[in-house]
Amino acid sequence: MKHCIDYLTWTYFFRRLTKNPAYYNLDANNADSINNYLKNLVEKTIYRLKQDGCVEYDADDETVRPTQYGYLGSYYYLSHKTIARLVQGLTRYIGIEGIIDLLACSEEFAGLPVRHNEEVLNEAMTHLVPL
Repeated sequence: MKHCIDYLTWTYFFRRLTKNPAYYNLDANNADSINNYLKNLVEKTIYRLKQDGCVEYDADDETVRPTQYGYLGSYYYLSHKTIARLVQGLTRYIGIEGIIDLLACSEEFAGLPVRHNEEVLNEAMTHLVPL
């Protein structure tokens, strides 16, 4: 975990944190407050990635190792939320409908804009597809 905090101190995020701590809901701008903030941020992030199946965390020696799903997400730039859906949804008995549903509900598609009146066309097409 210490390596993660050390890494963050070399980022633009850390510079912003020290220059504008109020933006990040940080009360004080001293080393202890910033260190505690970063420690909590890293702990929450590791917990979330572990919960979503992206990493394994060994608390004894504080090591973080990626899972196969974590490697997959890193290689294809997938969100941890997408990885969590894949971990939960991919089973030996999943059919083509299930695979299409998993892919269509991926977090990466959430930000794609829909053109004007295209939602009407999409709604009409959903009634034609037997999924």
